[in-house]
Amino acid sequence: MSGSRGVNAPLVSIVIPTCNGEATLPAVLAAIRTQEVDFPFETIAIDSGSTDGTTECLDGRVDQVVSIDPATFDHGLTRN
Repeated sequence: MSGSRGVNAPLVSIVIPTCNGEATLPAVLAAIRTQEVDFPFETIAIDSGSTDGTTECLDGRVDQVVSIDPATFDHGLTRN
């Protein structure tokens, strides 16, 4: 599902913080796929302990999934 093109490193990273987002993720990922850009990008999901099938929904649809312990989640720090 990579938006990366060729051997160029991604110019842009789309970061999606999520926790139990299975209901809304398909629409978000579909919207990302429809974007037309002329630069390489990557999509990274930061999952905070989902239990609803979110990680399965992300498999093969993003370039990387980073799992973090829900106890360490902080809106600002997680985004940084």
